[in-house]
Formats: sequence, C-alpha cells, structure tokens
Amino acid sequence: PDNGSYRSYADLGRPYATWNLFAAPEFSVEPQRWCFPVAGCVAYRGYFKEQHAARAARHMAGKGHDVYIGPSLAYSTLGHLRDPVLNTMLRYGDAELAALIFHELAHQAAYVPGDSDFNEAFATVVENEGARRWLTQLGRDDELTAFNASSRHEQQLAELMVETRDQLATIYASGEPTEQMRTAKSAELARLRDSLTALGLTSAGDLNNARLAAVATYHRCVPALTELLAQHNGNLPHYYAAIRALAQDAAGRSALCPSDSR
Repeated sequence: PDNGSYRSYADLGRPYATWNLFAAPEFSVEPQRWCFPVAGCVAYRGYFKEQHAARAARHMAGKGHDVYIGPSLAYSTLGHLRDPVLNTMLRYGDAELAALIFHELAHQAAYVPGDSDFNEAFATVVENEGARRWLTQLGRDDELTAFNASSRHEQQLAELMVETRDQLATIYASGEPTEQMRTAKSAELARLRDSLTALGLTSAGDLNNARLAAVATYHRCVPALTELLAQHNGNLPHYYAAIRALAQDAAGRSALCPSDSR
C-alpha cells in the first residue's frame, strides 16, 4: 500500500513497541486466544508496559499454563491509522528496518481476522521477498548476502521448533498418564535445546508450549506461502490477489496450512 504510513517518526521512549504474551496449557500446543474488535481473535495479547505483561504471565502460569513474553519492535493498525516509524524499529540497521516496514504493510494488503498463522506467515514472506528485492535494486550485495544468511538461519531454528511442536502434539494426544507425558515433554524440549545449541543459538531461553506456539504463529505456514509465491513466478500483484482470495476461503487456507485451531 502507498499511503500515509511510515512517513513520520515517533519516539515511544521505551525499547519495544509492545510485549506480547503467549500462553498454552501444559499439555497442548494450541495457544490461548484473545479476541478484539477489528483484529479478531489472535494468538497473543500485547501490552504497552513490560510489567503489565509480566503480571498477566504470572496469572496465566498460576492457572497451569506455559507462558512466553515476546517483545515486539512494531505493530500494525491495518491501515486504519497512519503508522509511524518508531524508535524501536531502528535497532538493527537499514535492511532490517526495510524488512519490518514490508512486514507491517503486508498486514494492510491482506488480513484475516482470527487467523494469526496465515496473517503472520504472509507478512513474513513479503518481508523477506521485499527486503531481498530492495537490496538487489540498490546493489547492496554484501548486505543482501548477510540478510539471506540470517533469514536461512532463522528459518532453520524455526523449523526445529515447529518440528518439536508437532512431536509434542502427538505426545499430548496419546492419552498417556500425566507423569509420562510430562517426562516425554521434558525429553523433547531437552532435545530441542541441544539442536538449537548445535546451530549456534547460545541462549535459547525458556522452551515450552507457549514459546513454540509463538514461533509457529510466525513461521509454520511460511513454506506453503513461499511456494505459493513461486507458483506465481514471483509476481507480487498476482500473489496478493491469490492471498486475498484465500482470505475469503477458510477451507483453502486450512488445506494450504492445516491447523487444529482453525
């Protein structure tokens, strides 16, 4: 979209735009969902103050849920307001800033209330493709190489987490006694931590159902939507048309990227 978004600047006076709380039951990979006007039901709840997110996380943990708080550099008002460039978006350099703007503008191009997995995967595909084309057009080859390497590494880490999420879903559906499931869960998460360490992630942080749900929300459907872009030979207008058609077709979205929560 070519509109008034990202043509002004605002300093929020804090390091992140929001702190997003993800929560999931001890034996489920499906995240808690919160429902709002316009945005519909989403897989996280955003807070403008870190202490408020932490307090809500403690409350959810007290109810027996796994919890994870993911700080966010930006958020989209879906074109209803003129979103500014925020100070929080300037932390990592030009390529990352451009990618983030492409991601947030993608939410304005297509958005399905209540389908976080589809929305975030679409925006992530546009983010990566847009940044690559932008760097290529400007001839910034070294930055392009670094961006591609970083994107591949991030996707490798995400694929490991999504794979573990799928393994845990099988464990939770097994009907085994609680203690057996708890032991199997711990073993899977330990295996994941070792795999992430082997890929160079020195600090994986807390690994639990909520953390895996957060990663899955942004990355689980990326391969399918990347393949859809390839089917349109990289033609973005045609791709956007296909995405908008899927936005009106719940069965088509489920076939492209199956999910128990849809």
